[in-house]
Amino acid sequence: VIVLDDVTEQRRLRDKLDIFTRMVPPQVVERLNLQGLKLGGERKDVSVLFADIEGFTALSESVDPEILIEALNRYVGTAAEELLAEEATVDKFVGDAVMAFFNAPDDQPDHPLRACRAALRMRDAVAALQTQMPEGYQMNFRIGVHSGEAVVGLVGHKNRLDYTIIGDTVNTAKRIEDRGAAGKVMISEAVYRRIAEHARVGAAHSLQLKGRIQPVVVYELLELKA
Repeated sequence: VIVLDDVTEQRRLRDKLDIFTRMVPPQVVERLNLQGLKLGGERKDVSVLFADIEGFTALSESVDPEILIEALNRYVGTAAEELLAEEATVDKFVGDAVMAFFNAPDDQPDHPLRACRAALRMRDAVAALQTQMPEGYQMNFRIGVHSGEAVVGLVGHKNRLDYTIIGDTVNTAKRIEDRGAAGKVMISEAVYRRIAEHARVGAAHSLQLKGRIQPVVVYELLELKA
C-alpha cells in the first residue's frame, strides 16, 4: 500500500508539472520545486517588452475567424521566436498582443540590451514576414520597452498559477507601446540611459502617459551598434 501511494503521488506531481509547463517558461519549470510551490514574489530590476498588432481589430471585423487566427499565429509565433532567441520570459499572449520580460527568473545583467535586441529582431522578422503574407494581411507591431523595478513571482490560486510580473514598470511599458507606431520600437529614457553607448535613436519625445503625473521621455530605437 505504501509503494502504491508513493507511485500515485509521483504521478500526481508529474501531471501537475505537465500542466505547469504549458503555463510558464521552460526555465521556470527547470527551477521549480513542486513540493515547495507557493504564492508570492520578489522585487527585481527587469526590462519589460510589450508588442501589439496595429489595425488587428479592424481586420477582424472583415475576415473569417479561421483565416484570421492562422494569420495571427504566424505573426505572434514570429514575435515569440525572436523573444526566445534573446532568452526572454514570454509572459502571455492576449489576443494580438505579446508581453515578455528579462532578468527573471534567471539573472541577466544585460537585460535592457537583450530587450532592445529582441525588439529589433521582432521588427525586422515581422517586416520579412509581411512580404510572404497575402494582400491585406500585412500587419505590424507597435513595440515598447521600459526598465525598472517590478515584483516577479507566482500569482493566482493553488489550482491555477501564473508566473508573471506586476508593478508600475509593467504599466509604463504597456503605455509606451500604446503610444507608439506600427513598425517602430519605442524605448523609455530609463532604457536608453543603460544602452546609450550601443544605440542609435531618434529624437527624444515627452509623453504624458495615463496614470502618471510626470511625463515620460521616449526615443525611437533605430539600431544597435555592433
